[in-house]
Amino acid sequence: SGAVLTYSSGSSIPAWSIPTSGAVLVASSVGVPTWLAIGTSGAVLESTGGTPAWVTQPGWEVHRNTTQTITTGVTTGINWNAEIFDANAFVSTSVNSSLATITVPGTYIIGFGVILENTGAGTMALLMNEGTTELVGEIFDVAASPGPPRMSIATMRRFPTSGATIVTQVFATVPLSLSGGIGNRFWGFRTGP
Repeated sequence: SGAVLTYSSGSSIPAWSIPTSGAVLVASSVGVPTWLAIGTSGAVLESTGGTPAWVTQPGWEVHRNTTQTITTGVTTGINWNAEIFDANAFVSTSVNSSLATITVPGTYIIGFGVILENTGAGTMALLMNEGTTELVGEIFDVAASPGPPRMSIATMRRFPTSGATIVTQVFATVPLSLSGGIGNRFWGFRTGP
């Protein structure tokens, strides 16, 4: 039941082929049909060099689990210090921890969110740059009390080659500190080529 009749010029007679669960029938470069076993959980079927292949989509998610002071009047990089997952070594939590380096070309949805504690009213901005080019930025008014809620920014960007760096920063006109906790996150997910 479910078998497929196949023929190979190396044999004089057809044979029944039974695929493994989840396998996909593909043709080799010379047109010989073969079974491609199912990929690992979460993998997507993608054309790689003209051949179908299961690919684990690259991405990262890190957070800041301790407080960090944001210097008033200065753009401050957020130093991410704890990894949730990082499929392709995008972020180091020990060296240059305020940025991600694109290690796999493609189109990404990237963003970050923070929970900040303030001691006065003013303005603040969340910034995300590719090197020195601003990808996205948002200015928020900060009330004296209560403190600002969780704030976040996100964008979609295509990186045709690897090596680009994405920097996460905060600028404030009032004294702020980044509260420690998993609510402070920086993430990026590859959505396609």
